[in-house]
Amino acid sequence: QDLSLPKSMIARLAKGVLPANTQIHKDALLALHKSATVFVSYIASNSNDNAQAGGKKTISPQDVMAALKDAELEEFIPRLEAELKSEPAKKMKGEGGEAVQADQDGDDADDDEGDDDQDGDDQDDEGDDGGADSEVDEEND
Repeated sequence: QDLSLPKSMIARLAKGVLPANTQIHKDALLALHKSATVFVSYIASNSNDNAQAGGKKTISPQDVMAALKDAELEEFIPRLEAELKSEPAKKMKGEGGEAVQADQDGDDADDDEGDDDQDGDDQDDEGDDGGADSEVDEEND
């Protein structure tokens, strides 16, 4: 099982923050790809540890922020909070600005048929938003 991030996504992210005429060497893209995969794996694992320590099965944004603090990466937290606040607006529109297509029950197409407790433990997980922001969209190379 390949647990690496899509190379095309890493390249797109890297090129998106650099000036238009900046070239990225093939080995530099490989290094970015490997380091991004390690970073996401590390933060996800520590986020899961934080969730389990709180008696939860679902990783919440607070667990991710705690993992960043634990890794002494607090400087990422304001950006993460800003991105999380802008997420509801992004969900209302697709990437190209079109409205997100609703499924047959009229809700977002990625819902779980009204299952408010997505971690399946039938407990109200305090601070757990049901996993709405903890899902990771996977993209193939």
